[in-house]
Amino acid sequence: MHGHETPAATTEIDIDATPAEVWDALSTDDGLAAWLGDGASIDPTPGGAIHAPDPVTGVEREGTVETGSPDDGLRYRWWPTADPGSPSSVMIDIVPIETGTRVIVVERPELPLTAVVASAHASWGWRAAMWRIHLGYHIRA
Repeated sequence: MHGHETPAATTEIDIDATPAEVWDALSTDDGLAAWLGDGASIDPTPGGAIHAPDPVTGVEREGTVETGSPDDGLRYRWWPTADPGSPSSVMIDIVPIETGTRVIVVERPELPLTAVVASAHASWGWRAAMWRIHLGYHIRA
């Protein structure tokens, strides 16, 4: 970063699913495609690639996984394929709760000039994407 933190978009939701089911939705190509859209793929190991359309704009994004495990959640950096100079960091925590799993997503743009706009935009994207997971699990439950 450039000496200070940019604003972050934070979203959390409780899902009627086990942490293992949520991890599968985050860490497999099929799960990620159901969550973020057709064509999404991920290698959840450190250094692995992630590719997905932005859940709001449909803009293709790609990135690199920093950490990924059912216990520690998922951390990655990603950027628009057409603009690799505009990355953001994403942290997804998977927290077991009595009624299922709490998923906490924090996305932080790494460029201060676009941080406010990108954070507001990312917040809506994550909310829409998280609702897709939430509704999918409620339908199957």
